[in-house]
Amino acid sequence: MRLTELAKGEKSPIEAFMDAAIEGGGRTEDLPWVLTYAPAAAMNPFQRILYSQASRHGFAVVPMTSLSQLGAVNWRGRSVIHLHWLALVLKGAVSKSDAAARLREFEVQLAMLKASGHRLVWSLHNILPHDCADRDAEVRLREILSERVDLIHVLSRSSVEEARPVFGIDESKVFYVPHPSYEDWYANLGDRAGGRLDLDIHPDAYMFLQFGSIQPYKGTVELVRAFNQLCELERGRRLQLTIAGKPVDWEYTRAVQDAAASNPAIRVIPNPMEEREIQTLFNAADVAVAPYTRTLNSGVALLAASFDKPLIAPAIGGVLETYRESDSLLYDPASDSGLLDAMALALRHPVESSSIAAIRERHAPAKISGEFFAQLNKRLGTGQ
Repeated sequence: MRLTELAKGEKSPIEAFMDAAIEGGGRTEDLPWVLTYAPAAAMNPFQRILYSQASRHGFAVVPMTSLSQLGAVNWRGRSVIHLHWLALVLKGAVSKSDAAARLREFEVQLAMLKASGHRLVWSLHNILPHDCADRDAEVRLREILSERVDLIHVLSRSSVEEARPVFGIDESKVFYVPHPSYEDWYANLGDRAGGRLDLDIHPDAYMFLQFGSIQPYKGTVELVRAFNQLCELERGRRLQLTIAGKPVDWEYTRAVQDAAASNPAIRVIPNPMEEREIQTLFNAADVAVAPYTRTLNSGVALLAASFDKPLIAPAIGGVLETYRESDSLLYDPASDSGLLDAMALALRHPVESSSIAAIRERHAPAKISGEFFAQLNKRLGTGQ
């Protein structure tokens, strides 16, 4: 795989760039535009889905595993560099002066890329990182990006409003294309009965599922507490809570396990799930839960819709926008009982499948990818 070869140093950035340009040249009478993106995410397929229609719009796509690889080749001014999560810029900074030096170096790098003819695009995935060691430095990083890039891609319409009090953002550069769903990316050949047999879940149990990396902002400890309360309130029902995902923060993961230890109806699976296992989890579940303490955009919201599952989550940001046709299980994050009330409501309030189908239609991967490249072509003058 190209990304693995780049990560291991088996393929150089220049080789990856030329391979993409040559392949893309065979699809168009003109030279293709080359979109280089960084940092490439190995686990999350979001980027591969977003770029799935690139060739139809005159683009060849090249992943880069580090920011230092950007601009390795200047492609006759037909180059777009797309920046995503940028924790690498400040990761490991040991002091304020170290962070400031990294920011200066990054700003110079962006200026040099633009001077060389590259167009710069930044996707605003989060207002600030979930694990923010130096808030001032992270804010300045986003101000630099807003000043230097040509376009800012937002995945929820509320992003600009939420960003404005934190850092300056040039709204003339902003364009909106929502998060794609994961429909057809993950296999979905199983059914509820098979998923429950694989997970050893009773056929009559009502199963809540929290899926995704285990870290504090996901609100998993709060979910366990709410589920324990629900079990007390619903003694006559079989209930099940399954928590599955990569343990990013082991101290927090142990806190989740400790909170869940007294309730046999809670299962914690602290490891990355293989792609083929994701259908098992979602097909077995009745409802997905994403009780995040803060979020701007949520891939899990689209993953739940991809498997035709309703979602319990706070009514904020991209989650609220995504589930606007099916918002009955969204709750006020300021309410102390909001999560518990939504879980109790889910037991008695079946969500219409048609409303979730509308989400899938609106966020269909090919449609979203096409919209993204259409925006680039329109706003950058890149061709088709």
